Amino acid sequence: MTNINNISNAFLNFAEKQNNNEQIIKDLLIFNELFKKNNSLKSLVLSKRISIEDKNKILSSSIGSIIHKSVTEFILFLSKDKSIKQLSKIVKSVEMNYKKRQGIIDVEVMSSINLDPKLLNEISTFIKKKYSKKAIINEVIDKKLIAGLKLRIGNTILDGTVSNKLKKLKNNLINNSN
Repeated sequence: MTNINNISNAFLNFAEKQNNNEQIIKDLLIFNELFKKNNSLKSLVLSKRISIEDKNKILSSSIGSIIHKSVTEFILFLSKDKSIKQLSKIVKSVEMNYKKRQGIIDVEVMSSINLDPKLLNEISTFIKKKYSKKAIINEVIDKKLIAGLKLRIGNTILDGTVSNKLKKLKNNLINNSN
């Protein structure tokens, strides 16, 4: 059984020693998307009949100009190690561990309208102060929300929407009337 976390950390340790580790991580994410969507690429990488050397030649000539060589070598290692079937889980672990090491947290900001960039900047500053992490903000428009904001910060949800406030008010009224 493949230890996904060990493979992830080994890749990150290697990438951190490179001058352009952020680009290497991005290229791994790009490769993973290509791998999921392109059946020819998937067949090539998963093939037991094609040698590692031939896979390397084909990958280098086809995607070598857009994917860092270190990523290609990592994919070939996974192919040889028979861990390639776990690629999506490995990439997810790499991304999660990379963000943790870099002090980055994903924040989903849900509202009924597009928010002013100044407000998004204030949210980012709030996250930086409260969590001591850099926020990567993903703005989501949800027309079902009446007004207010809902933030998903990692696994935590902060709900400042009008509908949530009305629910709390209703619950308070019901509880106090008994």
